[in-house]
Amino acid sequence: MPNAHIQPARRLGWWHGWDGGTAAPCQQRRRRRLAATGQGPATQGPATGRVYRATCPLEGWEALAESLGPLYPPQLQLHHYVVLEAAQQAAGTMPDAPLIAAYDFLPADPTSPITAALLLSGGSVPGIARSRQLRGVPRQRCQLVGCTTLSDPHAAAAAFQRRYARGLQLLRDDCTHHADRLIDHLLRSSQ
Repeated sequence: MPNAHIQPARRLGWWHGWDGGTAAPCQQRRRRRLAATGQGPATQGPATGRVYRATCPLEGWEALAESLGPLYPPQLQLHHYVVLEAAQQAAGTMPDAPLIAAYDFLPADPTSPITAALLLSGGSVPGIARSRQLRGVPRQRCQLVGCTTLSDPHAAAAAFQRRYARGLQLLRDDCTHHADRLIDHLLRSSQ
């Protein structure tokens, strides 16, 4: 048997490694090597959750993206958001299945032509930081950024969202800046 040294892939649980045990063994070894040298998404202590950065069509453009399917240009996946996968923390109980939530920042009225005109002319509009529960980690346009060791990462993200009340302005304070700051908060606070 020429490929006897190749082990079959197996699912080992949601927090085993950074990828749930689904990556090829060579990818897992590379990630461990990068983490050991300080070049990868390493954490101090046991990981309590995984942080992802994802993109999707702008609010109001979802129908067009769905109708075009794979023909929808990936360059138009302009909305950035953070996906957090972490165990639910219930007082005195063992963690259940992971709770997966998305955190993002968008205009208060994202589909309004007035909002678009103000943003494209360099103006600012009221923004809202929102969160919503997901059924699973998105399979496309979603990349693992790192692991957090915060005791309750969802509470930390919710506190960040409450404090993030500000105006939205393209290229200065938009969804990409929000995602960067939230990722930094979740990963840096855990070191």
